[in-house]
Amino acid sequence: MTKGPRSRGRGEVIYSGSYTPPEPKEDEWDEAPSAEEERAGDFLVTVACIIARQGACGLQLSAIDMTGLSVTFTQGRPDARIPFLETALGEGERFEDNLFGWAPLSCSPGWAHLAYLIRSVASFTCGPLRLLNVAVCQERRADLTFAFREQKWMIRIPLEGREESLFDPYSRLLELFQTREYLRHARSVQGDVIEVGAPGRIF
Repeated sequence: MTKGPRSRGRGEVIYSGSYTPPEPKEDEWDEAPSAEEERAGDFLVTVACIIARQGACGLQLSAIDMTGLSVTFTQGRPDARIPFLETALGEGERFEDNLFGWAPLSCSPGWAHLAYLIRSVASFTCGPLRLLNVAVCQERRADLTFAFREQKWMIRIPLEGREESLFDPYSRLLELFQTREYLRHARSVQGDVIEVGAPGRIF
């Protein structure tokens, strides 16, 4: 497992708290979701599919609140750009049909990266690392807030102008917290706020 800085686009993680949380037990990461947690995961998959289908029409995700399973969309300008994948779409296939597979290439529009990202984090509804909310700034970046044990962390992921594809965010987030790598990146910014990933690279 690589311990050097990441190289897949700049990311930013903010931590609010004043102590280091205990290491989660191994079996906590394998916790089976409850029916309610499965519904939360299905909700995120649905949101991702809506973005994939309507992103080119200008429908923009503004926020997701996992507490009430609510989502806010705004209507922006249509985006004529099309997403590019590592493998060509087959006849009759649509981009949303591939949300479970290939990541969009870096040259793809922000809404395509966002759809893939939301689909990728749909499993973070149970266990020690849980998605709390998502805030999107005009498809330029996405701020994902997670609860990890008794603290909250914000992961900032750029969507537009990426140098590399947003490859497998689920596994990379899992690795970040399972291996406590977030502590290695941490540096104090002010008071009890810790910033991770600047100038190091995470996403």
